Amino acid sequence: MSESRHSLVTVLVVDDDPAIRRFMVRVLSHAGYQVVEADGARSAKEAVRRASSPIELIVCDIRMPGENGLDLVNDLDVMGLRFPVLYVSGMVESVVVEGIAKCNSLVMLLKPFSPRELLARVSEILASSSRLNSLDPSASGKQQARPTEHRA
Repeated sequence: MSESRHSLVTVLVVDDDPAIRRFMVRVLSHAGYQVVEADGARSAKEAVRRASSPIELIVCDIRMPGENGLDLVNDLDVMGLRFPVLYVSGMVESVVVEGIAKCNSLVMLLKPFSPRELLARVSEILASSSRLNSLDPSASGKQQARPTEHRA
């Protein structure tokens, strides 16, 4: 996907650590993505509601104060808003095991990661999501449709 095509893609970055969030926002913005940022689940839900462009991917920390990243994505699913998700985490812990049990699989990137690793995973997820959505005519015109079993 070229940088000019990236400018058509809006990514929501959710992380409670300001340094990590700024790093991800900077990397994705520099690559040409439109980026919306949130410091937690509550602000992420508000950002989804306020977004001027459809959000096509969430990059979300798993472990955050209050509601964790898995709960955030589940809440959005319940609200009928489905997204491809790249989870980031500094550790694999019980909450991840619970998440795997709930959704069968996760796409994860372990911290620390390089800009190249972040961009590669984002590109993979978006490419996979585009292929799956092109096979699902009901996805066109829907706000941020996401195939249920996309996460690998």
